[in-house]
Amino acid sequence: MGGLKRAWVAAAAAVGICGGALGGVPAGAQAPFFRQFQNQANLQYLAGTAKDGLFTEARVLDAWRLKPMAGTGGVVYQIQRDGTDNCLKAVAADKAELVPCTANPGKPQRWKLNATPGGETLIESRMYPGQVLTAFPSDWLSTVGLAVNKERGRQYWRVIDSQ
Repeated sequence: MGGLKRAWVAAAAAVGICGGALGGVPAGAQAPFFRQFQNQANLQYLAGTAKDGLFTEARVLDAWRLKPMAGTGGVVYQIQRDGTDNCLKAVAADKAELVPCTANPGKPQRWKLNATPGGETLIESRMYPGQVLTAFPSDWLSTVGLAVNKERGRQYWRVIDSQ
């Protein structure tokens, strides 16, 4: 039986099936997918630019590409703004920014969340556990930063499938 398995693995490798060759996804990892996030306090959508920072906007401006991190059970992601090379990064315990994505992101570019469409989730920094993306109200839009998980409305995001 072992010889048969080795022969199958060798044949699969020859045609590019094993080792994550399908779609360039490493073995055991999930493919990236897209979501939008609507804040539950102001019903505005997560948006941002590297220049202007993170904010919420009444209309949908951005889709976010979620790249699952291998070995995390599908709950930790690198979050990339679609159409750019910029990812969310926790730069301080109270601040998140969009910065160039890294190929092997460390904790500053890793975020824990439930990405199931239709659900509500906290978007928690892995660099600063307990600190979550929070919409801070202002006159015409809300800035988005990190704060300790205390307030349900400003810190919860409805997950929308944008595939």
